[in-house]
Amino acid sequence: MAVHIAAVHTPAEVCFLTAAETAAELEQVIADYVRRNADDRLWPFEASQVHALLDVGEIAEATQLYFASVGTRWDEETLVTSVVELATATPGPVGGVLSSLAG
Repeated sequence: MAVHIAAVHTPAEVCFLTAAETAAELEQVIADYVRRNADDRLWPFEASQVHALLDVGEIAEATQLYFASVGTRWDEETLVTSVVELATATPGPVGGVLSSLAG
C-alpha cells in the first residue's frame, strides 16, 4: 500500500500538508490548495491564468504556474511530493506502541 504525500512550505514554515491514496487524488487536493490561494498570493494576471487553467481541467499546468509565480508577490512557496510505501502488518493496539516508545 502506498500513500501519496504533499507539503507546501515557505522558507520559514510548512503552509500545507496532505496525503491521499492515489496520485490523482493528491493532484486534486493540490489543485484545491492552488485555487484557494491564487488570488491572495499571486499578482492578479497570474491568478487569472491559474484559474483559467483550472477551469479547463489543466491541473498540472495550473499547479506549475502557481508555484513558478508565487514568490513574486509574497513569500516563495515550494511544493514537495513523495510516495511512501507502507508495510502491511496486522494492526496492534496503539497503547502498546506508545508504551514501547515511552520505554
